Amino acid sequence: DNPAHHALQAGILRAMTSAGRRPAIVFEMIPRSLQPAIDAFLADEAPDPGRFGEIVQWEERGWPSWAAYRPILEVGLEFGLAVVAGDLDRCTIRSISQGGASALKPELQGRYGLDTDLAPEQRQELEKAIETGHCGLMPPAAIAPMIMVQRARDGALADAMIEADTGGADGAVLIAGSGHTRTDYGTARLLARLAPSSAIVAVQMIEAPVELSRVPDMHDFAIVTPRMAREGPCEALRRSIQGREGEHRD
Repeated sequence: DNPAHHALQAGILRAMTSAGRRPAIVFEMIPRSLQPAIDAFLADEAPDPGRFGEIVQWEERGWPSWAAYRPILEVGLEFGLAVVAGDLDRCTIRSISQGGASALKPELQGRYGLDTDLAPEQRQELEKAIETGHCGLMPPAAIAPMIMVQRARDGALADAMIEADTGGADGAVLIAGSGHTRTDYGTARLLARLAPSSAIVAVQMIEAPVELSRVPDMHDFAIVTPRMAREGPCEALRRSIQGREGEHRD
C-alpha cells in the first residue's frame, strides 16, 4: 500500500523500456479470468489508466488504492507493453484451500512441485512468513492450506511470466508482494526451474527499519524507503476477523 514502492517499480520499468526492452507487465493482483477485460481495455484507442482499476475490480477485490499502482500501467501504455493477469481465480484458490493440490490438474501439480513438500528450511520460512503476515491470529490448522495456496499461486505467476515471454514480449516484470517474489521459495525459485535459461532478478521494496543481512537470502536486491504512516495492520486484521465471527454468531 506504499505509493513510493510502486513509483519505484514504475521507474525500474521505465528504465528497462528506455534501454530498448519491451517486457510484459504481470500483475499478481488480477486473476486470469479477467484477461479478456484487460485485452478490451488495451484495444481502446485511448485507454484511460484511471479507469483500469474499476475495469479489473481492483479495490472491489480488496487491494489497496489503484491510484498507487497507476504509474506502473502508465509506463506500460506509453510504451505499448503487454499487460497480463497473473493470479489464479478465486474459485480455484478456494478449491485448493479446501481440497489441497488435487484441485489442480495432475500436470500442474507436478509442474509447480506441489506433489512434494518444500525443503524443511523453506517450509519453516514460509510458515513463519504466513504467521507473521497474519499477526499470529490464524489458527494453526489454517497454515498448511495457506501454504498450498501460496505455492500454487507462485506457480501460476511463474507460468504467466513464461507465457508472456514466449508469446512475443521481451521478458516479463512481475508486480507482486514480496512473499511471492522471494528467491528461496517463491516465484523466482520456480522460474529458475521452469525457465532455466532465463535471467531472473528479484527486487524487494521494503520500509525501514530492516535487517539488511537477511535480504540476500530472500531477494537479489532491496530498495529501502521510509515507513509510511498507516493504521497498524494487525489491528485492522483483528477487527476484520472479529467482524466475520460476529456475522457467524448472528
